[in-house]
Amino acid sequence: MSKRAWFAGIALGLSFLVSHPQSGWAQESNQAPGEEINIPLPAFGLIEQADESDKLTQPCEPESDERESDLCAQWKAADAAKKSADWSVYLGLGGTFIGILTLGAAFAAAYFARSAVLETRRIGESQVRAYMAEEKIDFAYPKTGYDEHPFEIDIVVHWKNYGQSPALECAIKTIPLIVAKENIDKPISNLIGALKNMELGSGTCAMNRSVHSRNAQYERHEVTGWQNGDFEFVVYSVIAFRDVFGRAHRVEACSHVERGSPKDGGTEIHFRVYPYHNREITSEQ
Repeated sequence: MSKRAWFAGIALGLSFLVSHPQSGWAQESNQAPGEEINIPLPAFGLIEQADESDKLTQPCEPESDERESDLCAQWKAADAAKKSADWSVYLGLGGTFIGILTLGAAFAAAYFARSAVLETRRIGESQVRAYMAEEKIDFAYPKTGYDEHPFEIDIVVHWKNYGQSPALECAIKTIPLIVAKENIDKPISNLIGALKNMELGSGTCAMNRSVHSRNAQYERHEVTGWQNGDFEFVVYSVIAFRDVFGRAHRVEACSHVERGSPKDGGTEIHFRVYPYHNREITSEQ
């Protein structure tokens, strides 16, 4: 079939539609020019779509429960995520705090345990170590000549070990002092530093044993002045030793010689503890 036959058929059909008296389209097309043509549409579906759109875009007030609102759903998801993050932070801080408390408790326990061990060790060493103390002081007089003329006095200071172990590297030094009567019972200036400067020696003193030194003496003129009451005698003695635990100890003892008759070997002379220069110091060397 030729193209001309096709075009003729289409034109014939269009003319039929225009001229057909029952055609709705033809009736509508016969309306006056410029008049609005209303084309009916299904109204129910459009209204339902509008309502659905309004629900999705409606506002989301706080604490509301608009389950069909996308905005509410997004806010609720964001709030849930924020709460979860907040709880994670709180739990993390709580865990850190508990960890710090646990660590502090562990340090405290270790500190007190160490203190207990050290204290137990100190008590044990204190019970076993050597303790040197002045036992007595002797004045050695000559056998004859007391009534005829003044004489020298040899001083013997006895130190005893009252501890439970030997005292090692012992050294003893005794210093006879002459003190003016107005200065008695006061600190003696030339004894300052004597204790700390005392060096260790080479002697050993066993438990419940005594050691003594005879290297001190009062000269004749000193004895005469003491007998006449011009001044007082003070005997200062210091011992240095090391205990079995390796600690060095220095002990000083100071006594005031109370005046009396030196007859019969000086048994009537008394000694009293001087108010100062009686102490012990301990060091690691």
